[in-house]
Amino acid sequence: MHVVTVIPARYQSSRLPGKPLLRVQEKPIIQWVYEKALLSQEVSRVIVATDDERIAEAVRAFGGEVQLTSENHSTGSDRVAEVASKIDADIIVNLQGDEPLIDPESISQLVREMKQKNWEIGTLMAPFESEREISSSSVVKVISNSKSEAIFFTRYPYQFSNKHIGIYAFKKQTLLQFCKSTPCELEKVENLEQMRALYYGIVIGLVKVDHAHVGIDTIEDFELFKEKIEGTLK
Repeated sequence: MHVVTVIPARYQSSRLPGKPLLRVQEKPIIQWVYEKALLSQEVSRVIVATDDERIAEAVRAFGGEVQLTSENHSTGSDRVAEVASKIDADIIVNLQGDEPLIDPESISQLVREMKQKNWEIGTLMAPFESEREISSSSVVKVISNSKSEAIFFTRYPYQFSNKHIGIYAFKKQTLLQFCKSTPCELEKVENLEQMRALYYGIVIGLVKVDHAHVGIDTIEDFELFKEKIEGTLK
């Protein structure tokens, strides 16, 4: 099966504008993410999807593949779907552009499970690492059934859950249909678009990994990533 990773990246961010272009070791964040995605043995192609020419120029500068998309998309999934509609692929992996610490093996594991179990959508989860994560509304929780399928996603504290890792693998046609569907009320209440898939009866398979990587949402997250990388490379 032909698997393509698409990385949605936008310049504007309410908490950290321009974060895809912030540099560590002379490399922008988007390059760190791109290179990690390339290391997955299950992925044959990686594309950055952006509506910003500054990000596109940065991707071209390091030799990456980029496609410019509409400025009117409200979600990263919509941006990924625009690219997906134009390419040959069976499975589309939606990898956020602010995840420079993603483990390439986690991507591979997700894709392998997608193929084996014939899921429409698959995503990752991991155990919580602290009580603070459970209580934090910025940490998304997922509740699963006995077949490792998602029952519910929430931002509210819930002990009998796992930490959701926001990486998705879609069958291409499922992604295109999902992005054409009407948002549901639960999606609006939780501010989580994956609730729309559950509302319309689409199974979301879950792959559990040992630990969650840390994404970059704030300047503090960026400084932690910088310290980690510089400490590793010294």
